[in-house]
Amino acid sequence: GLTLFTHAHFGRRVSLRGTPVIDIGNEIVRRARSLGEAVDIARKHRPYANWALIVASGRENDAAVLEMTPEKVRVRHA
Repeated sequence: GLTLFTHAHFGRRVSLRGTPVIDIGNEIVRRARSLGEAVDIARKHRPYANWALIVASGRENDAAVLEMTPEKVRVRHA
């Protein structure tokens, strides 16, 4: 399974059309079966502000930080 943590990032970019990070995290936990699927979900639903989602997969023995802004998602593997 996947484990998910969130961390707020400070930034000036905000989008009122964005998705609340709690909804993005909920979608990842409910639907993703791998880190790749978690990344796909994060890229599909941009947040309204700056967040980092830390996703760990015991099955894949890997983890990634998804650094998210309203404009882009960067993925950094552990």
